[in-house]
Amino acid sequence: MSRQDIQDQQIINGTWGEVWVNNELLCTLTKFEAKVNMTYADVTRPRDLWDGKKLLKLDGQGNFAFQKYDSTVLRLFDKRRLDMGLIPDIKIMGKLDDPAALGAERVIFKNVTLNNFTVLAFEHAKEAEEAMDFNFRDYEIYDLIGE
Repeated sequence: MSRQDIQDQQIINGTWGEVWVNNELLCTLTKFEAKVNMTYADVTRPRDLWDGKKLLKLDGQGNFAFQKYDSTVLRLFDKRRLDMGLIPDIKIMGKLDDPAALGAERVIFKNVTLNNFTVLAFEHAKEAEEAMDFNFRDYEIYDLIGE
């Protein structure tokens, strides 16, 4: 199939995306994003005005939000363990899917650290939502669209 043969309905809609945290589906997920930031050093050469780039490090960052329906996050961060400096082992698997698309992308994020969590928050006459920022040290691709 050439790119000119792409049908409008094959454009992916995020409605069918899913995320699992430690094998538990976040069934009220509202958004998810994970990206890798790259840090470079400039490489200069004699008699060349253009700077080259040398990759120095990678930094995985992400965030997700979901509508609160139980105490999943508070159970994940056991206060007694947290007070001793122990954080939970976390893995996140994300899946971007759409029934009309040409396939799905599935990625697992490894060595995840959650940067914050909400102990308690609410607003009058509004649905409760939790949002979390995270870092990851590695990722593995399980499925690619079009393969």
